[in-house]
Amino acid sequence: MEDGRRLHWYGDRCIRCGLCVGICPFDALTLEDGMIKIDHDKCTLCGLCVKGCPVAALAIRPQLEEIARERGVSLEA
Repeated sequence: MEDGRRLHWYGDRCIRCGLCVGICPFDALTLEDGMIKIDHDKCTLCGLCVKGCPVAALAIRPQLEEIARERGVSLEA
């Protein structure tokens, strides 16, 4: 996205279940060679993969979380 916000994958947390790949309605995620690949051009930061990940291996970059905290907005469902 042009404002610098991006989805981030934490490989050390990921269990490679592929749920995020199946949840993404924009086909922005793929599981290749045991790693989640993010197509940032396709990702709209809708957050469905973040909410659907059972081990919190995906997150919107910390900069967005800090801005939301400052504005009193919760990113959690």
